[in-house]
Amino acid sequence: MQKKHIYILAGILVAAVAAFFIFSGNGGKKGGGKKNDMSTNDQNLYPMGDPGSVFTEAASAIQSSGGALNYNDLMSGLKSGKINFVWELWAMRRNCPENYTGDQCDSAILEYIEKNYNSPEKDNLKQLFTKYFKFEKEMKQNEMPKDLSFEDRYELIKKKRKEILGEEDASLVFGMEESQVGFVEATKNFNSLNKKLSGDDRVKKFEDLKKKTYGQYYEAITSREEKFENYQVELNLRESELAALKGDDKDKKLRSIQEKYFGKEGADRIAKMNEENLAAEKKITEYEKQEKEFLSQNSGLSDKDKKEKLDALRVKTLGQEEADSYASRKEFERLSKEYKQ
Repeated sequence: MQKKHIYILAGILVAAVAAFFIFSGNGGKKGGGKKNDMSTNDQNLYPMGDPGSVFTEAASAIQSSGGALNYNDLMSGLKSGKINFVWELWAMRRNCPENYTGDQCDSAILEYIEKNYNSPEKDNLKQLFTKYFKFEKEMKQNEMPKDLSFEDRYELIKKKRKEILGEEDASLVFGMEESQVGFVEATKNFNSLNKKLSGDDRVKKFEDLKKKTYGQYYEAITSREEKFENYQVELNLRESELAALKGDDKDKKLRSIQEKYFGKEGADRIAKMNEENLAAEKKITEYEKQEKEFLSQNSGLSDKDKKEKLDALRVKTLGQEEADSYASRKEFERLSKEYKQ
């Protein structure tokens, strides 16, 4: 991949990650495992995406094969963000029998808490879950104005959360999510507002903003981040700096960033992949030059003969696998162009 394409990709990925967290709307499971597309009301309930399908794979703290989590550890995990209440709830719902309705499944969860915790902890937990169930039902039943911006809609959602759960429990359940949404909002114009800073200062300021916005959830959130996403974000933050570097200086700077996130071996693999990509691009450039010359010199051939000879030339120049890939890519581009017309 050419380096100029790397920088473009970095910006796209940052935007895509933000869009995914705020506006994702995949189908999920509740109760008996019935799959449903998220309605507008579901999106109001889960503004960061449907936890039934996106976030519950690693969640199993409350209900696991090793037994219920200690109450104090559970509360500590919720307050730090190491445990996410909504993910845990949906992980528990996945364990409900297929034929259960949503209400039956939620009742089974309350029964599980009753059997596995002692008073007063079980009463506190049941109250928390019951208030959350009430919040869910009200959000699903009540329509919000359709012309609201995300920001205005989210403010109404937060207000409803506090109204039903109370300030403390709303923070316990939704505090981490709200800090993540706050971070996305805080970074919308980060690059333009900090364009005069050096690359190092922009990276530092970006990390400081994460710490400030995430607060008590910083360690939990950053521990779940993907290295590749953070690598792309840093490339984006250093775009001006990297664009000003040339030749070996640019390669050395990119290498140091790659080693920061992927270690020496990972950086070596990236270097090898880049070499292979450059070699492939060189072959394609050579083939396209030969194709152009062939067509100019053989305009009298039939379409069938042209195709056969070009296929052979493509395999000779690129190899069978890359020749097939190139032909498929070109056909896709042709069909896409026709579709747009």
